[in-house]
Amino acid sequence: MNDLMELVKDCDTLPASGEDTAKIEAARAKATNLHDLGLLKVAQHLADKADLKYRLKRVADGKYVRITNEKIQAFLERRARQYDEGRQVPTEWGMQEDYVSLGDVFQEWRRYGNSVQIDPAMVYYQTNGTTVTMRQHYRHLQQELASQEIRRQQQVVEGPSLEARTKDFASMAKNTLGRFRWVEVPVANYDGIPPEHVLLRLAEEKQKGIFQEYHVASVENIHDPLLLGIVKGCEDRFFLSQWGDDVSLDDVI
Repeated sequence: MNDLMELVKDCDTLPASGEDTAKIEAARAKATNLHDLGLLKVAQHLADKADLKYRLKRVADGKYVRITNEKIQAFLERRARQYDEGRQVPTEWGMQEDYVSLGDVFQEWRRYGNSVQIDPAMVYYQTNGTTVTMRQHYRHLQQELASQEIRRQQQVVEGPSLEARTKDFASMAKNTLGRFRWVEVPVANYDGIPPEHVLLRLAEEKQKGIFQEYHVASVENIHDPLLLGIVKGCEDRFFLSQWGDDVSLDDVI
């Protein structure tokens, strides 16, 4: 099974809404009337609420698979546990070459134009109940700073932090992962070319007009993107398509 399709198969469709279409349309008409009378704020609120109900009813009728934050977090933690099985907690952070000075941290920070935030968890950690200062592995600091800069440039969708750290999160050893983190990017900022079946599905969904936004979701250390539909006002995502490798530019021109 493809990695992220394991997540999709663990999710359910949105339950039938039971919303009365006539009632939704009546609410829309009322919103228009209030707008014409100058009650702009309440009119917009009513229109947004009616639109949300209308879109979610269409999502339920279309039996789209709903991906929730809870399902994503459970999937990430399951992947981290599978990765950790049989692995020992690394001990090399006590070695002198694993030392990261305050100057090292801010040197890396300045490399990215002071445009990223340094997560304190990347600089401090605890071992045997004692807080150890500035001994986080340099590689992970570099990865975190680079990752945050990429997120800033691609305007990664910000929301609840969805990640699961592995036993080797602070390790300096080769062939370690550190964590599994969920990342969503608006389609407009995705820097790859999905295969044709994904593009056809995207065009089909845009023609239907159910979703207001489309995101490409992936997990760091798992190459298996998902195309998701987004309804504003709903924190869930809705599965549309999945693929493995992007199309190479050399294959296009």
